[in-house]
Amino acid sequence: DEGGVAAVKPSDKRAESVTMRDPATVLYATGRSGAWLWRWREGAGNQEKLPFDVDSHTLWYSSSKDAYFGMEPPSREQKNAPSVAAAYSEEGDQIFSYQQDGAHINYVTVDRNSIYLSLRASAALQKVNMETSDIEWVLGGTKSDFTIFDIDGNEYVPTGEDTWLDNFGSWHHQHKFQHLDATHFSLFDNHVNEEKSFIDDEVSRMVVLEIDEEAKTAREIFAFKTGDQAMIYGGADVLPSGNVVGSSYPDFVYPGLEDQSYQQNLWEVTPEGEVAWRVGVRGPNPWNPDDVEATYSHRVGICEEEPVGWLVFNVERFYESPLVSQPCATQEGSVRFLAFNTIRTQDDGQGIASIYDMERKSTVTNQAFSFQKSWLPRTVEMSVPEDARDTLLSLVVVNEWKDSARHLIGAFSDLPECSDIHHNNRLIK
Repeated sequence: DEGGVAAVKPSDKRAESVTMRDPATVLYATGRSGAWLWRWREGAGNQEKLPFDVDSHTLWYSSSKDAYFGMEPPSREQKNAPSVAAAYSEEGDQIFSYQQDGAHINYVTVDRNSIYLSLRASAALQKVNMETSDIEWVLGGTKSDFTIFDIDGNEYVPTGEDTWLDNFGSWHHQHKFQHLDATHFSLFDNHVNEEKSFIDDEVSRMVVLEIDEEAKTAREIFAFKTGDQAMIYGGADVLPSGNVVGSSYPDFVYPGLEDQSYQQNLWEVTPEGEVAWRVGVRGPNPWNPDDVEATYSHRVGICEEEPVGWLVFNVERFYESPLVSQPCATQEGSVRFLAFNTIRTQDDGQGIASIYDMERKSTVTNQAFSFQKSWLPRTVEMSVPEDARDTLLSLVVVNEWKDSARHLIGAFSDLPECSDIHHNNRLIK
């Protein structure tokens, strides 16, 4: 809470994908140097090497499938552009693979029997049936099945052509294009072309989309210009508050300009586009550490993508206990609230909510529910018996790891009516 460092784990090799397997365990991948579990509360040395190698871009754990999802490490000829999405069992067996040559897959997310592939080379998200390997649809790029509307209302109608056609579309060479739920997706728009130039000299953006699978339309409902031209990396994740958190870095650093003197930026942005907080990280000039004034490039070469200095592939947030919104009362006699898990996951999480009578010291009601995997709002309603509506009540929410949150309700009759509570501050309602 004070902005200090909670735990540090040195790594001999670059770890791009850093996610949470559970609230106590960090999951990260370092390419052919291995995939690792780090129990961060127990010190830097408490780690376990998983029995498989995966590309460093992405590694997620799915509890419903009891499997790890990512990509096979690319060949030396492919450099940092993997083309095979894969899943592995706890024992290290590969239980799924899907190959798309030349795709440069840089992120994967899963939902039931579908895997969503972020294809940097074609500026697209591709939905693939994991049982049949059939492509169900493509969102973005010139082979898009969707008509796209950007945040300003500009329309991009798919052409079916194989080339980019003068930089078709509203996002380009993105990172972390991911599935949030059936209608919402997010991405980091690096906004570069195949020649590694920034299109129209524009900056990189954090973007959230709302799609209609049946009508085949996609609309940007949130877009934040970071002010940075980030050749690679970046993300955009919706938080329980409704804000969006992400990261970016500049292609060039200007030590003499306060706002452009950082090598790395972390952002939290409100749905209205206001910066809630920002962390900027300064570092020495990697080419001449003694020079504290000259502008310098933040990548290894003018024709290369790889940056140098301080870097964040994407930023993750997690909590010590579940989050619960202000409960309200329905006209039917129920308590209604929103509940959010401690971490983002690849599957909806199991939860139990209980209402206790604090005067009688007894349980009024219990209810199982599911936490939404991506921290999108999901309503939970619990009926309160009439004989318990005038006593002091408390609400307890517990997740599958036994992390719990307690919220004092007071008397049911004192709760605000749900019809009086508005969520206009939420990007997704």
